[in-house]
Amino acid sequence: MIRAKKIIAIGLGAFVVVSIAYLAYSQIWPRAWVGDDQAVNVADGVVVYYFHSEQKCYECETIKAWTVEAMAGHFKGELADGRVSWRTVNIDNRANEHFVKEYKLKGLTLVVARMEGGRVVGWKKLDGVWDTLGDKGRFEAYVASEVGRTLDKAGETPARRADGTSATRENGPSHD
Repeated sequence: MIRAKKIIAIGLGAFVVVSIAYLAYSQIWPRAWVGDDQAVNVADGVVVYYFHSEQKCYECETIKAWTVEAMAGHFKGELADGRVSWRTVNIDNRANEHFVKEYKLKGLTLVVARMEGGRVVGWKKLDGVWDTLGDKGRFEAYVASEVGRTLDKAGETPARRADGTSATRENGPSHD
Protein backbone atom coordinates (compact mmCIF):
# COMPACT_ATOMS: atom_id res chain seq x y z
CA MET A 1 0.00 0.00 0.00
CA ILE A 2 2.80 2.41 0.88
CA ARG A 3 4.63 1.41 -2.30
CA ALA A 4 1.53 2.20 -4.39
CA LYS A 5 1.22 5.64 -2.77
CA LYS A 6 4.88 6.32 -3.46
CA ILE A 7 4.47 5.33 -7.13
CA ILE A 8 1.40 7.56 -7.47
CA ALA A 9 3.21 10.49 -5.80
CA ILE A 10 6.21 10.10 -8.12
CA GLY A 11 3.93 9.83 -11.13
CA LEU A 12 2.02 12.97 -10.16
CA GLY A 13 5.27 14.83 -9.52
CA ALA A 14 6.59 13.81 -12.93
CA PHE A 15 3.32 14.92 -14.53
CA VAL A 16 3.61 18.36 -12.90
CA VAL A 17 7.24 18.77 -14.03
CA VAL A 18 6.41 17.72 -17.60
CA SER A 19 3.39 20.03 -17.66
CA ILE A 20 5.43 23.02 -16.50
CA ALA A 21 8.19 22.25 -19.01
CA TYR A 22 5.64 21.96 -21.81
CA LEU A 23 4.04 25.26 -20.84
CA ALA A 24 7.41 27.04 -20.86
CA TYR A 25 8.34 25.34 -24.15
CA SER A 26 5.06 26.25 -25.83
CA GLN A 27 5.44 29.91 -24.87
CA ILE A 28 8.75 30.56 -26.69
CA TRP A 29 9.58 27.64 -28.98
CA PRO A 30 7.10 28.13 -31.85
CA ARG A 31 8.46 31.51 -32.89
CA ALA A 32 12.11 31.51 -32.00
CA TRP A 33 13.39 27.95 -31.87
CA VAL A 34 13.86 26.42 -35.27
CA GLY A 35 14.81 22.75 -35.55
CA ASP A 36 17.66 21.21 -37.45
CA ASP A 37 18.05 22.52 -40.99
CA GLN A 38 14.68 24.30 -41.05
CA ALA A 39 14.59 27.70 -42.69
CA VAL A 40 14.44 30.70 -40.41
CA ASN A 41 12.79 33.89 -41.60
CA VAL A 42 14.06 36.81 -39.57
CA ALA A 43 13.68 40.22 -41.17
CA ASP A 44 15.34 42.22 -38.39
CA GLY A 45 17.03 40.92 -35.28
CA VAL A 46 19.52 38.27 -34.29
CA VAL A 47 19.87 34.60 -35.22
CA VAL A 48 22.05 32.37 -33.06
CA TYR A 49 23.26 29.46 -35.17
CA TYR A 50 24.53 26.20 -33.71
CA PHE A 51 26.48 24.53 -36.51
CA HIS A 52 27.20 20.84 -35.97
CA SER A 53 28.04 17.68 -37.86
CA GLU A 54 26.47 14.23 -37.84
CA GLN A 55 28.86 13.07 -35.14
CA LYS A 56 28.45 14.99 -31.92
CA CYS A 57 30.82 14.73 -28.98
CA TYR A 58 30.04 15.32 -25.31
CA GLU A 59 31.45 18.85 -25.53
CA CYS A 60 29.28 19.58 -28.56
CA GLU A 61 26.14 18.51 -26.74
CA THR A 62 27.20 20.56 -23.70
CA ILE A 63 27.71 23.67 -25.85
CA LYS A 64 24.28 23.21 -27.37
CA ALA A 65 22.55 22.64 -24.02
CA TRP A 66 24.30 25.53 -22.24
CA THR A 67 23.59 27.88 -25.16
CA VAL A 68 19.90 27.00 -25.08
CA GLU A 69 19.85 27.63 -21.32
CA ALA A 70 21.66 30.96 -21.72
CA MET A 71 19.27 32.06 -24.45
CA ALA A 72 16.15 31.03 -22.52
CA GLY A 73 17.45 32.62 -19.33
CA HIS A 74 18.66 35.93 -20.75
CA PHE A 75 16.48 36.52 -23.81
CA LYS A 76 13.04 35.11 -23.01
CA GLY A 77 11.21 38.24 -24.17
CA GLU A 78 13.32 38.61 -27.30
CA LEU A 79 12.81 34.95 -28.18
CA ALA A 80 9.07 35.30 -27.64
CA ASP A 81 8.75 38.38 -29.87
CA GLY A 82 11.11 37.11 -32.56
CA ARG A 83 13.95 39.61 -32.14
CA VAL A 84 16.22 36.67 -31.27
CA SER A 85 15.98 33.25 -32.92
CA TRP A 86 17.84 29.97 -32.50
CA ARG A 87 18.68 27.65 -35.34
CA THR A 88 20.61 24.37 -35.45
CA VAL A 89 22.28 23.53 -38.74
CA ASN A 90 23.91 20.25 -39.72
CA ILE A 91 26.93 21.21 -41.84
CA ASP A 92 27.17 17.65 -43.19
CA ASN A 93 23.92 18.25 -45.07
CA ARG A 94 24.75 19.26 -48.67
CA ALA A 95 22.02 21.91 -48.64
CA ASN A 96 23.96 23.71 -45.89
CA GLU A 97 27.35 23.86 -47.63
CA HIS A 98 26.89 27.58 -48.23
CA PHE A 99 27.08 28.19 -44.48
CA VAL A 100 30.51 26.55 -44.35
CA LYS A 101 31.78 29.02 -46.95
CA GLU A 102 29.90 32.08 -45.67
CA TYR A 103 30.97 31.67 -42.05
CA LYS A 104 34.31 29.91 -42.69
CA LEU A 105 33.26 26.92 -40.58
CA LYS A 106 35.60 24.09 -39.65
CA GLY A 107 33.38 22.16 -37.26
CA LEU A 108 31.05 22.83 -34.36
CA THR A 109 30.60 26.56 -34.10
CA LEU A 110 28.21 29.08 -32.62
CA VAL A 111 27.59 32.09 -34.83
CA VAL A 112 25.57 35.16 -33.91
CA ALA A 113 24.19 36.86 -37.02
CA ARG A 114 22.62 40.29 -37.22
CA MET A 115 19.74 40.51 -39.71
CA GLU A 116 18.28 43.55 -41.42
CA GLY A 117 15.69 43.37 -44.15
CA GLY A 118 16.01 39.58 -44.16
CA ARG A 119 19.74 39.72 -44.95
CA VAL A 120 22.79 39.04 -42.81
CA VAL A 121 24.55 42.37 -42.25
CA GLY A 122 27.00 41.27 -39.59
CA TRP A 123 28.09 38.11 -37.82
CA LYS A 124 30.54 36.78 -35.28
CA LYS A 125 31.83 33.30 -34.52
CA LEU A 126 31.73 32.65 -30.79
CA ASP A 127 35.02 30.78 -30.56
CA GLY A 128 35.20 31.69 -26.86
CA VAL A 129 32.70 28.93 -26.04
CA TRP A 130 35.60 26.47 -26.13
CA ASP A 131 37.60 28.57 -23.64
CA THR A 132 34.69 28.82 -21.21
CA LEU A 133 33.45 25.23 -21.52
CA GLY A 134 34.79 24.26 -18.10
CA ASP A 135 32.72 26.93 -16.32
CA LYS A 136 28.98 27.04 -17.04
CA GLY A 137 28.56 30.50 -15.50
CA ARG A 138 31.35 32.02 -17.61
CA PHE A 139 30.03 30.21 -20.68
CA GLU A 140 26.48 31.53 -20.27
CA ALA A 141 27.75 35.04 -19.46
CA TYR A 142 29.92 35.01 -22.60
CA VAL A 143 27.10 33.83 -24.88
CA ALA A 144 24.59 36.23 -23.33
CA SER A 145 27.05 39.13 -23.67
CA GLU A 146 27.74 38.42 -27.36
CA VAL A 147 24.08 37.91 -28.23
CA GLY A 148 23.18 41.07 -26.30
CA ARG A 149 25.89 43.07 -28.04
CA THR A 150 24.65 41.89 -31.44
CA LEU A 151 21.04 42.58 -30.48
CA ASP A 152 22.00 46.14 -29.50
CA LYS A 153 23.47 46.62 -32.99
CA ALA A 154 20.40 45.14 -34.71
CA GLY A 155 18.54 48.44 -34.60
CA GLU A 156 21.31 50.28 -36.46
CA THR A 157 21.27 50.70 -40.23
CA PRO A 158 23.55 48.52 -42.37
CA ALA A 159 25.18 51.58 -43.92
CA ARG A 160 26.16 53.37 -40.72
CA ARG A 161 26.59 52.34 -37.08
CA ALA A 162 25.91 54.61 -34.15
CA ASP A 163 29.66 55.35 -33.81
CA GLY A 164 29.76 56.48 -37.44
CA THR A 165 31.76 53.54 -38.78
CA SER A 166 30.66 51.49 -41.75
CA ALA A 167 28.66 48.37 -40.94
CA THR A 168 29.51 46.70 -44.23
CA ARG A 169 32.72 45.84 -46.03
CA GLU A 170 33.45 45.70 -49.73
CA ASN A 171 33.63 41.89 -49.64
CA GLY A 172 30.40 41.37 -47.75
CA PRO A 173 28.79 41.95 -44.39
CA SER A 174 30.80 42.92 -41.37
CA HIS A 175 31.97 40.16 -39.05
CA ASP A 176 31.28 41.99 -35.80
